[in-house]
Amino acid sequence: MKIAHLIFGLGLGGIETMLVNIANEQIKYASVTIIIINDCINKELLRKFHSQIEVIRMNRHRSIWPLIKLNRLLIKRKFDIVHVQSKELGLVLLTYFIRSKFVYTIHDTGVALKYINCPYDLRISISECVREDVKIRTGIDSIAISNGIKVTDFRCKIREMTNKASVFKIIQLSRIALPKKGQHILIEALSILKKRGITNILCTFIGEGDSSGLESLVSKYGLSNVLFLGARDQSYIQEHLNEYDLLVQPSMFEGFGITVTEGMAVKIPVLVSNIEGPMEIINKGEYGYFFEVGNAEDCAIQIEKIMSSDNVQLVNSAYKRVCQIYNIETTAKRYIEEYKKII
Repeated sequence: MKIAHLIFGLGLGGIETMLVNIANEQIKYASVTIIIINDCINKELLRKFHSQIEVIRMNRHRSIWPLIKLNRLLIKRKFDIVHVQSKELGLVLLTYFIRSKFVYTIHDTGVALKYINCPYDLRISISECVREDVKIRTGIDSIAISNGIKVTDFRCKIREMTNKASVFKIIQLSRIALPKKGQHILIEALSILKKRGITNILCTFIGEGDSSGLESLVSKYGLSNVLFLGARDQSYIQEHLNEYDLLVQPSMFEGFGITVTEGMAVKIPVLVSNIEGPMEIINKGEYGYFFEVGNAEDCAIQIEKIMSSDNVQLVNSAYKRVCQIYNIETTAKRYIEEYKKII
């Protein structure tokens, strides 16, 4: 089987990182080619691809010519499967002339009909909530295959619960994207906790994007316990995530939440807003904590609760759930199984 994955760019986002992991698993079962359209490429992530995976860089920079070359390439190479990872690409593919089966992964809720309705042979949703969202809004069926991570790559360690005198370390992993990712809610929650005299917290934000708006908010509230580290690659996350005491994902909307599974994989508690994707991962509170979306007061209450709780049993159960359901080996095999049904 010859598989080609199409993606616009290769930054440090969840889609790109998961593509690397999936491709590295799929190479065990098939020939895999990665076609990157734009010239926005993170070299560290690029080096993560298995040596047997072919990577084709179209190096597009605003010009339409690389998109024409892309269609010519697909016609010539006759891949069995062309798997579209970036929604906009479906609008530029000349599917009528390309002798391949086309697959599209729907990575979020609320994706516009014009992208979903492109002539695909198979649509894959990254979670049950995304599948339901697509069905309700468009009437189009898709297969739910959960995102996954390579659990064994993460350093797993149960940290002893910090006491009142020590520093409680919070991590927030997401690209800086307001209001979607909701980082401002977490900062407001830290301000509320400060007013209550709870200052033994250090909160670190990791993710690419412009953090100036969030830094202004930190200054406005007079917070001295917030760090912005910018983008960090997957190796850094795998190495250092277990050094924290809590992962917070305060998104306003989210089709999945790959960083939530990463927190569970290193056995630290996770706190998410009560939206569909993250709540599906923690099974509505069975494997993690949640707060009302957009509610900084409730977020602060939950953080204070977690700081004084013994979470050993919770994180052990969450770890088992990630290994069983959100493991990249399982995700990659499911993809291969679905490919075989349409070729």
